[in-house]
Amino acid sequence: MLGQGAALGVLEQAMRAALTAAGARLLEAVLAGDDGHAGPRADCGHGHQATFAGCRARTITTVLGPVRVTRAWYHCAQCRRGFAPRDEQLGVAGASLSPGAAEMIARAGAEVPFGKAAGLLADLAGISVNAKAIERSAEAAGAAPRAAGGPRRPPRSAPET
Repeated sequence: MLGQGAALGVLEQAMRAALTAAGARLLEAVLAGDDGHAGPRADCGHGHQATFAGCRARTITTVLGPVRVTRAWYHCAQCRRGFAPRDEQLGVAGASLSPGAAEMIARAGAEVPFGKAAGLLADLAGISVNAKAIERSAEAAGAAPRAAGGPRRPPRSAPET
């Protein structure tokens, strides 16, 4: 490629994209090895026993890009809700971002306006998220230390519109 006049930067970007995609597929394969099946019943977290109801797939945004994960799904008749124990194990219960992606996104959102952070994350890390997702991630990251009694992050400017 370089011998044909292509710039080193173009080659670097192409290789990074290919390696990141390969990493996402590898992570997907590793996660496919355990769907979190806990048997025919699992504790729902509210004192009831939920029943295994099959498997469900979902996509999680990771530092390597989107990764599809299939997890065992349980339904609690008393609570009238379903859940996947594997989501809790992976740290993605109630979230669409992996812990690593959430941290990366929160850090970007703490440094620059949310709209600008979205562009930087897309350009530098290949992660596509909108400004609202960055805002939520930054707020969640700031809420955790406050809930634990730790220092608050300094206030930041209003999001870009």
